[in-house]
Amino acid sequence: MSLKRIALIFGVIFVIVGVLGWVPAFNPDGKLLGLFDVNPAHNLVHLATGIVGIIAGMSSDKASKTLFQVFGVIYAVAPHALRAWVPSRGLGRQMLRERAAIEAVVA
Repeated sequence: MSLKRIALIFGVIFVIVGVLGWVPAFNPDGKLLGLFDVNPAHNLVHLATGIVGIIAGMSSDKASKTLFQVFGVIYAVAPHALRAWVPSRGLGRQMLRERAAIEAVVA
C-alpha cells in the first residue's frame, strides 16, 4: 500500500474521530466512545489533522511522507511540552500517542 493511500485513510479516520467528538451519543461524559477524553480543542485538532492528511494523501508520496514525519514529531513532543499546563489524562492515552508518533516518523 502506498503512502498516499495510508495518508488518505489516516486523514479520513482523523476526520471521523473529530466529528464523533462533537456527537453526544459517541461522547458520553466527555469520553469518545467511552474511552478517550476529548474536548472541543481535541476535536478541532483531530479535524485539522484529518483534513491535512486527506490533502497529503491526494497530493503525492512526498507530501504523505512529510505529513507522517511532521505528525510524528508533533505527537511525540506535544504531550511532553503540554504537561506543565494540562493535567495528565492517564498512561494509556500517553502510550497511544507515543506509539502513533514512533510509527509515523518511521514511515
